[in-house]
Amino acid sequence: MPLAYCLCIASIFLWLFIAVAVAKTKADYLHPVVVFSGLFILTYPLKLLISFYGFHVLDSMSIGQSTIIWSILIFNAAGLFFILPMVLQSKTTTNPEIFRFVSFSTKTMLLLALSLLIASYGTDALRAVFSLEGLQGRISERANERVGSGLLALVRQGGLYILIIFAIKCSFKSKSNLLNFAFISGYSIFALLISGSKYQGLLLPFIFFVIWYYRNRSENRNILNMRRLIFGSTIGLFLVGLMGYMRGAGAWEGEAKHPFLIQVFYQLSNAFDAPDNLIVLLDRTETWIFGDLGPRLLADYLIMPFIPRFLWADKPLVSGNQLVMQEYFPERFGGHLGEAISPSLPGEMMLTGGLFYMAIWLTILGFLCGRLYFLSQTRGKFYLIAHMWVLLNIFNFQRSGTGTLGSLIRFSLVALAIYCVLKAIHFAVATNPSLYHARNRH
Repeated sequence: MPLAYCLCIASIFLWLFIAVAVAKTKADYLHPVVVFSGLFILTYPLKLLISFYGFHVLDSMSIGQSTIIWSILIFNAAGLFFILPMVLQSKTTTNPEIFRFVSFSTKTMLLLALSLLIASYGTDALRAVFSLEGLQGRISERANERVGSGLLALVRQGGLYILIIFAIKCSFKSKSNLLNFAFISGYSIFALLISGSKYQGLLLPFIFFVIWYYRNRSENRNILNMRRLIFGSTIGLFLVGLMGYMRGAGAWEGEAKHPFLIQVFYQLSNAFDAPDNLIVLLDRTETWIFGDLGPRLLADYLIMPFIPRFLWADKPLVSGNQLVMQEYFPERFGGHLGEAISPSLPGEMMLTGGLFYMAIWLTILGFLCGRLYFLSQTRGKFYLIAHMWVLLNIFNFQRSGTGTLGSLIRFSLVALAIYCVLKAIHFAVATNPSLYHARNRH
């Protein structure tokens, strides 16, 4: 048995041990380290095992065994640097007061979330929802909508903030569990069809699950154990593949000859491409110590998106991960309107500053994530919303690294703006007797 194969198996047991140990010592089965460890197993060692049997987008198995072994050591080291500050953090309990938010009624928040979702994708996408031909046509159209879509992305982030608040409000309505389930299913299918994104399709189920868990934890009810968590994660993985199948329905060549479960499995395996990309990246990188690209990726992730084009009309196209594709994966690069392959968590940081930069930067990010978790459980409010976003995007972080941090900053700015608007409206209502009585009548 190849050494790389054995190292993958050892890595699976290492991260499974970390997940179980942290879940028990922190008394939190959705602790960031637990979620990170579970997704890390799937994203890196387990996916690499599957790659040995030919399931990969980039042909990582054609690279030399020494590079594959180095990739396993590097991605494990990257994960350990990130979780170390959170493992050393003391145990935190959930304050029942963290779920109090300034908002409108449940129905109003629902209508706002749907309106922002539709506005962010447009009326053409909405019409396509009701036609199979329209949905298939949208597959090719989505790529052309990436350029100049910065404002729409902000609208989408605002919709996510509203959606989280809506889920929190619904979690207090214990009489309507069946209605909540029906809405979650309906919203998820609609969000998937209008967006063509598995992420959008799975948002609401995951948000409801996390809120439900922490509501019970705040009341000292332990509703999760490792067996239930693994069972739920298995269902979640199936849903990821199912969403991918639904998104591309009718677009797979020779689809009728491939069983449904095989199509779902292919969709699932293609989402976990990070270890294969890392191997190819290491093979084509000139230096692992200092990095090839310098601050170019950092600028695309953390600076360029925040400079509006009305201030800089000639601002170059923000490439991000597609810059990595253009430089290192040219066989998959089809222009800036094409697909975007992830550089992997350690790969992105090694290209920027090398191995030492990766170790230092991941330790800092781990500390910040641990601090946010503590504030979300003790103070709640905006910190809980930001922590929810982090949990929703840990998988994206494992695939793209610092690029996810730029998205978190954008979401935080939008969320703070919406919070201030809601606060101002509530203040106006509270200080105006006629508005106050009108609101109570409704």
